[in-house]
Amino acid sequence: MLLASKQSPWLLKDDRLWQVVVLVTAHGPSGSTGLILNRPGSFAIAGPSMQRGYTGGLQSRERLVMLHGHPDVPHSAEVGSTGVFLAELPRALEGALASDHPYGSFKFYVGQMEWAAGELDQQVEAGAWLPAAASRAVVLKQCIGLPVPLWREILLLMGGEYAELVEEGP
Repeated sequence: MLLASKQSPWLLKDDRLWQVVVLVTAHGPSGSTGLILNRPGSFAIAGPSMQRGYTGGLQSRERLVMLHGHPDVPHSAEVGSTGVFLAELPRALEGALASDHPYGSFKFYVGQMEWAAGELDQQVEAGAWLPAAASRAVVLKQCIGLPVPLWREILLLMGGEYAELVEEGP
């Protein structure tokens, strides 16, 4: 995962990236992609109940995906070795709805973050992003209405100098 740094010149230019938490879904020589985990979207996905979706990123706004923790849901691929699975919609939605898993255990996203080859590495080296280990429980947490914003919660969990960033305030 990546947490937006308060000192990033790239991120300070765009308030849509303020305190974002990104799950990197692909990283390689041809570039990187990720999903913003903590930006509620202005849409809902119908199923057994209406579920509010998330804005996954600033690029590929036509891309609709879901994250979940169920290895038995068809058309899903694990993100690294996190126990978190990514699936393209609408292809995977039928399998999710047909499963015995609670509908609320799926998170839906529109869009994604994209970086050109080497761009993400440069931004991390420049201090724009703070790398963090991806925890299945944190990634799959519903972020709407949390008592502690996800960005702050992760920094506090990381402790030390990272927890001090929270105490510094905005």
